[in-house]
Amino acid sequence: MTKQRNAQNPAKNKRPPDHTAQQSNHPNVSFDAIAESMITKKHHREEQNCKPDQTPLLKQILEAAALCVAVGAIWIYKGQWDEAQKANKFSADNLRATQRAWIAVGDPNFQFGDNQPFRSKIVIMDTGLSPARKVVTKTGWKILPHGHQPSISDLTLSEGSEAIYTGVIFPNSKVPISSNTNELIPSLAPYKEGTFDIYMFGKITYEDVFQRVHWTTFCYKILPTLNDVNSCQIYNESSDDQDN
Repeated sequence: MTKQRNAQNPAKNKRPPDHTAQQSNHPNVSFDAIAESMITKKHHREEQNCKPDQTPLLKQILEAAALCVAVGAIWIYKGQWDEAQKANKFSADNLRATQRAWIAVGDPNFQFGDNQPFRSKIVIMDTGLSPARKVVTKTGWKILPHGHQPSISDLTLSEGSEAIYTGVIFPNSKVPISSNTNELIPSLAPYKEGTFDIYMFGKITYEDVFQRVHWTTFCYKILPTLNDVNSCQIYNESSDDQDN
């Protein structure tokens, strides 16, 4: 009887599904493992999207930013270097200007006579703080109509002008320079009467201890009394050789 009932009711003999066995077939996956898997897949996709010779965008941005910073730093350093060079040049120029030699001219003296050559004497002095070297003086004279204002072209030293070599002049030292001309003055009467004027002028070149060349020019107008002079309005200057 029992066997018959079981055969008539097969559903009662069917066992419930074993969920434990099914669960044991799937591994236990944590949240961290899932997140890591997603990140790995994302990076894999990015690598697939990049060509073999293509740099990732973020790296390109960082490299460009680094390049901009480097260029900016170079520009700043260059500006600082230029300013330092200017400051050094200013200091060197200021040192040369305050310590260099300065040649000045004074005490002009002249000797005249009928049918005699023109003789002149000046005194040059180093008013600077260091010696003047290789001092060379050239002088000349010019006769111009009374009232004529001399120009630079009137006060031009000839190539044959006598060059007087002094050598070295030390600070505060005075050196007399005498010069004679080969031309004779027939008569002093026109000068005493004011018909003509006599001009005596010259140029001094020298070198300072910094091996820089300088020059000084001078010009005097001899008064009709022939025993006094006035300085000319031009040709009384001093400068560096490169300023010519």
